[in-house]
Amino acid sequence: MRIIILFLLSFQILAQEINWTKNTPLIRSYSSPRSCDLNNDGVDDIILGGGVDGYPTPYGVIAINGNDGTALWQVETRNEMFTSPQFFDYTDDGIDDVIIGGRDAELRLINGYTGETIWEFWTNEAINPNDEGWFNFYTSQIISDQNGDSYPDILVANGGDHSLDFSELDRPPGHIMIIDGMTGIPFKTAIVPDENETYMSPVICDLNGDSNYTILFGTGGESIEGNLWATNLTDLLNEDISDATPLIPNSELGHIAPPAIGDVNGDEVLDIITQGFDGKVTAIDGSNFNILWQYEIENTESSAAPILGKFSSTDNNIDVFATIYSGSMSAYDDYYQILLDGETGNMLWSDSLGMINFCTPIAFDSNVDGNDEVLISVINNNGTYFENELILINFSENTQQSIIGPIPGGNVASTPQITDIDNNGLLDIICSMQADSLDPFGDGTFYENGINTMRISTSFTLPESEVAWGSYMGTNFDGHYNNGCDGELGLFAFPSQACPGENNGMINLYVSAGTAPYNYLWSNGETTEDLENLTPGLYSVLVTDATGACDVISREVNEYGITSFSQAPTCPNGNNGLAYFNSTGCDCNTSFCQFIWELNGDTIAQGDGSSAEETYKFLTNIGAGTYTATIIHPDGCEIQEEIIVPEGQLIDDIYIQNECIYNNNGFIDLIVNPSDSLHNYLWNTGDTTQDIFNLSAGSYSVVISDTICIDTLNFEIENIELEELQVITNYDEDGPIFENAAETYNTQLEIMNINNLPECVQIFNLWIETNTSNLSWSENGGILGEYESGNCNGDWCINITDSEELPGWSEISLIFKAEGIYEFNTFMNECTDYGDSIEITVTDSCDYSNINEFLKPNIYIETQNNLIINFQDQDVYHIEIFDIVGKQIIDHHSNHLENKIPLKKFNSGIYNLRIKNKDFVYTEKILIN
Repeated sequence: MRIIILFLLSFQILAQEINWTKNTPLIRSYSSPRSCDLNNDGVDDIILGGGVDGYPTPYGVIAINGNDGTALWQVETRNEMFTSPQFFDYTDDGIDDVIIGGRDAELRLINGYTGETIWEFWTNEAINPNDEGWFNFYTSQIISDQNGDSYPDILVANGGDHSLDFSELDRPPGHIMIIDGMTGIPFKTAIVPDENETYMSPVICDLNGDSNYTILFGTGGESIEGNLWATNLTDLLNEDISDATPLIPNSELGHIAPPAIGDVNGDEVLDIITQGFDGKVTAIDGSNFNILWQYEIENTESSAAPILGKFSSTDNNIDVFATIYSGSMSAYDDYYQILLDGETGNMLWSDSLGMINFCTPIAFDSNVDGNDEVLISVINNNGTYFENELILINFSENTQQSIIGPIPGGNVASTPQITDIDNNGLLDIICSMQADSLDPFGDGTFYENGINTMRISTSFTLPESEVAWGSYMGTNFDGHYNNGCDGELGLFAFPSQACPGENNGMINLYVSAGTAPYNYLWSNGETTEDLENLTPGLYSVLVTDATGACDVISREVNEYGITSFSQAPTCPNGNNGLAYFNSTGCDCNTSFCQFIWELNGDTIAQGDGSSAEETYKFLTNIGAGTYTATIIHPDGCEIQEEIIVPEGQLIDDIYIQNECIYNNNGFIDLIVNPSDSLHNYLWNTGDTTQDIFNLSAGSYSVVISDTICIDTLNFEIENIELEELQVITNYDEDGPIFENAAETYNTQLEIMNINNLPECVQIFNLWIETNTSNLSWSENGGILGEYESGNCNGDWCINITDSEELPGWSEISLIFKAEGIYEFNTFMNECTDYGDSIEITVTDSCDYSNINEFLKPNIYIETQNNLIINFQDQDVYHIEIFDIVGKQIIDHHSNHLENKIPLKKFNSGIYNLRIKNKDFVYTEKILIN
C-alpha cells in the first residue's frame, strides 16, 4: 500500500469545505447515500440505510435535510438496511417516495415526505422469513409498468443466507423478482438457473437499442463459485430463466458487485464490464456475449464494482477503473487501483493508495477538460486512530489530490455521491462513514458512535447531467455509464474580459445548429442564453434543443491583464528614465484605449488610442518619481497603477560593518558591477579607494564619479556593545532585577508537570538585552532536540523568543531532560568574535514515587451507579473492568476528558479497573453497591 501525504495542487481543490455533518448513533452503514428533494425546498435531501446485522434498529432508514443536515425522518426496521435507495412518486403528491431494502426480507416503500411506510414486503411477525426462503434484498431497479396499473414496477434480487458458516456449501437458491410498485406484492418470481445463492443487485439494459431488455444478475458468493448471467425480460415475465446465459467461462467465485454498462469497443452496442469476487475484470461484447478481454492479478478478490469514464487523454473512448483487494477475505494486505483501456483491457495506470480501500469509487470531469477523474475513498491510520480521505485521481496530469480530510473515522463500504443538490451550478459530494475512529469496522454488534453523513460543497462547475459515474451503480443509479450530452448543436461562446474587482464579465452564446427553441442551463444556475455581470472563472452551459438533442460548451472569463515596468535614469538626478504600462486589449495602436500619465497630480501625457501618436504605452526621458498610469478601455473599464521610476545609482549595493566594542574594525564596502564604467572615489577621510576599513563610530561620505555622472553618498558607522547573558534575581516595583549570569551553574532534574504529564526535566531561564533578530548562538554537549509546544525530544532543547514582558529583550529557556555537562554561547550577529558563554552541569534527582499523582484520573461512582472517570489530558484511553475472578466485563476506548460508564447491570462487589494509554497503566479497585 502507499499511504501518501497529498498536497493541494489545483486552485479548484482549495474551495472544498464540509457544509454540514449529521451523526446517526448506534448503527453502521453499508448503504450508499443518494439524494432527492423530499420537502420541496428546492434542495435535494439525503437518504440512506443502516443498522446492525441481526438486530432491529430505530435508524433503519434515515432522511437528512440537504440544506442544513438536520433529520427529516427515520424509519424503524426489523434488521439492517444496506441497499441504496431508489425513488419514484407512487403517491402522486409531487414528492418522490423511497424504495430501500436489507436483511431478512426487508424491502419497503416509504412516503418521501412523511417517512411513513407505505408497504413492506414481509409483514408476518410470527414467521421468520428465512424459514420461507426469503433472505436479503439488494438494490432494486425501477422498471416500466409490467402489470398494467400505469405505475412502474420493481426489479429486485433476493437471496444470500448470511447466517450460514463460511464453509457451508449447500445454500438456499436466490430469486429474481418483479414486485408491484404500488403494493409490494411480487407477481413474477424465478429461481436463478444454477439454484445458487445471489448477492448481486440486478441490472436491466437495452444493449442493442431495440427495446429487447436484458437482465443481468449474479450468483455465488465469497466462498461459492457462481457466475454472471444474462436473461431477457420476457423469460422473467414467464417466471422461467433456466435458459439464461452464463457470461464468464472461468469464474472461480461468486459475482457480488453489479456490472457496469457502456460501449467500450465503439460498435454502438452497449457492452458489459464485470468484476467477480475472484478479482477478475471481464469485458463482454453486448452484441454477442463474447469475451472482449479479461484482466487479472493473482491472489486477489473484490466486492467493489468497476466504473466507467473517459479517463485517458489520448482518446475519447470509455475506459474501466477497478478496485482490487490483495489476499483473501479477512486477511487483505493491500488494495490496488487499476485503470484499464476499455477497448483492449491493457493496463493504463495502477497504484496502491491508502491503507484500506473497499468501496466503489465515482468519476467525473472535475476540471472540465474533457477527461474524467476518479474519486476514491480510502482509510489510513495516523498511528493513533483511523481517518478517512477522499482522493481525486487525475490521469491526464498523473496527480492525486486530497479534496477533503483527513477526517477521523472510516468509510468501509459506502460509495459517495456527487451531484448538485441545491442547483447552484456547483457540485456537492455526499458521503457517509463510521464515526468510530479507533475501530471503524466494529465488532458486528455494537456501534456506539454510529455514522457521520456529510455534505461537502465544492467549486466543481461540471453540469450535473455530465457526471460520468456519480454514485453507486452510476449517475442514474442503473449501472449505466452516463454519456451526458454527445449531440452537436454547433455551439460558439464568446467571453469578454472583466474589469478588475467589478465582476462585469459577459459571455455571448451562439447556437448554429439544432431545432429551436433552446433551453439553457449554465453552471452558475442561470437559464438565459447569454450571461452578464460575471466574476472571473470557468462557466459551462448545457443547451437542449426542441428535439431533446443537447450539447455542452465551457468558456473562461478573465480579468483585464496588466503589464508594467520602469527603468531608472542613467545618473542620479538624471532625466532619461522610462516607464511602461499596458493592458489586455490595448496592444495595437488603434485600440481606442485611452492612456493618461500623471506626476504629482499633473497630467504630463495622454492619448485616445486612435493612432500610434495617441497611444502612450511608453513614457520616456523622465526623471525618478512615482507616476500614475491610467488606461480606460473602450467598454469603460478603468485600470490604474502607480509606477515607480527609481533614482539612478552609480553603485549597485552597499555593505556596512559597524564597529564592535570600540575596536576600530568597522568598514564600508561599495559594491559595483565590474562591467560599469570606470569610477573615481574621494572619501572625507582622504581615501580614494572603493572601500574603506578600520573605522570607528562616526559619519562618513564619499564623492563618486565616472565619465558621465557624479554623486555624493553619506554613511553612519555605529558601535556595537557586547550584550551579556543575564539571570533574574528578584523583582521590585519596576519589574525584574537582573545580574550577569555566572560562568558555571549546577542544577538537578525534577519531576514537573509538562502539558498535564509528569516529566523528569529542568528548565533554566536566561535573558539578554537584544532582540532575537540580532542574536546568534551555539551549543555543545548532549543531543540537542527540537522544542515544540512544551515538549523536548532530545537530551536538551533551546527555546529563544522575543520577550513580550520586556520589549527589546530576548528570553532564553534551556530545557534539560538528561544528565550531562552543557555549554551555551551567544554572540551578536554583527560581532561574531565577541560573545558570552555559560556551562551548566545537570544531575538527575527525580523521585518517581509520587509520579501517579500527576497521572491519576479523577474516578468515582455516583449514586445512580455510573462510573465517572475524568482525565487530566485529552488522549486516547483504553478502559477495562474485570470481575473478581478476572473476567473482563467492560472493554471501552475513549478520547473524551469526561466519561460516564453505566454499572447498573452488574452485581454488587469489588471490581478491578484498568486504564491504559501510550504513557501509563493505572489500576484501581472499585466497589459496586
